Amino acid sequence: MTVNAEWRSVGASPALFYPIPYLAVYLFLLFLFGRTLKPGREPLVTRIATHVQGELPAYMVDYTRRVTWAWCVFFAGMAVTSMLLFVLAPLPIWSVFNNLLNLPLVMAMYLGENAWRLWRYPDFPHASIATVFRAFRNFDFNRPAAGR
Repeated sequence: MTVNAEWRSVGASPALFYPIPYLAVYLFLLFLFGRTLKPGREPLVTRIATHVQGELPAYMVDYTRRVTWAWCVFFAGMAVTSMLLFVLAPLPIWSVFNNLLNLPLVMAMYLGENAWRLWRYPDFPHASIATVFRAFRNFDFNRPAAGR
């Protein structure tokens, strides 16, 4: 009897492993953003905004810290939703969430935050989305941030 046959004979399925890559990405991003929220650390969104804009006023430093928290909540929510759908919904529903809605949800979060920032801080000089994407190409994620 092969390992695959033994595996299936006890009722196990390879589908049990489907959520692992998605959860790994969501949890890695949660870790990446969340670890920068520790006391004495520079939040990741603050660091990116400083890279794009230069020195930020205090109110924008506070705002970018809250945005870093929002991304953490978003990634945690994505992980929890993915797991709940995997456990409670048919596999095609889970698959649609992870394979078709994942990127649009991330884009909606980014664009929603961008729209909120434009509305909330109209006098702050905002970088265009294209400028932010160009800055990402040159962003050094390995450079030690403040408090590291």
